[in-house]
Amino acid sequence: MINLGEIVYLTKRRFGDEKKIEVISRIYQLGLTVVSVTDALVFQAAELKAQYALYYADCFALACAVNHSATLVTGDPEFQTVSHLIEIAWIR
Repeated sequence: MINLGEIVYLTKRRFGDEKKIEVISRIYQLGLTVVSVTDALVFQAAELKAQYALYYADCFALACAVNHSATLVTGDPEFQTVSHLIEIAWIR
């Protein structure tokens, strides 16, 4: 599980629009599934935000990982607090 929004804004910020479009295209070429935000996901992310010291956007990634029994790929140390809920692949 990766956060597409974070990839998009970080790529644009560091490398510009051209590279951003290239990265988005590559993500879809790899066949990665993009999960849409539903009301149920919003409520689940809000519950996680109330319970854990995570950014709200990170709670969406966490909720998706929980729902899909997916591994969350992250370098954010804040996810240590929820490592009992999901499998995490740490980027160092």
